[in-house]
Amino acid sequence: PKRRPIVEDTTRPSWALKVAVERWSEIPQWARQHLTEERCDPVAKANCDAEELAFIEKASRDICGTRVCSREDQGRFEDEAKRLAAKRMDVKPAARPWIERRVALLHGISCRLKERAEL
Repeated sequence: PKRRPIVEDTTRPSWALKVAVERWSEIPQWARQHLTEERCDPVAKANCDAEELAFIEKASRDICGTRVCSREDQGRFEDEAKRLAAKRMDVKPAARPWIERRVALLHGISCRLKERAEL
């Protein structure tokens, strides 16, 4: 099968411009919609509501333990994002937006860890 060329997404938030286009395009479109300048930045913890902050803390603690999350943890954040994404259609429609936001947050952390040594 012929590969389609990757098209630059001009709606990426500023931090995502430092992420390889190929990596950004691996994130599902419905999750990318949650990764905008106005939405929660899971690394800087800016523009996040209490629910998102609690999730970021719990996910970081579950994946990284008591140490600072590093590039070595990138794959575990990505795996958790994929696991949650797979459950997206198995839950009631009312619960989907929260799963989508969590998947987006995990992908956001994963992308940033791939580009830098630690959070």
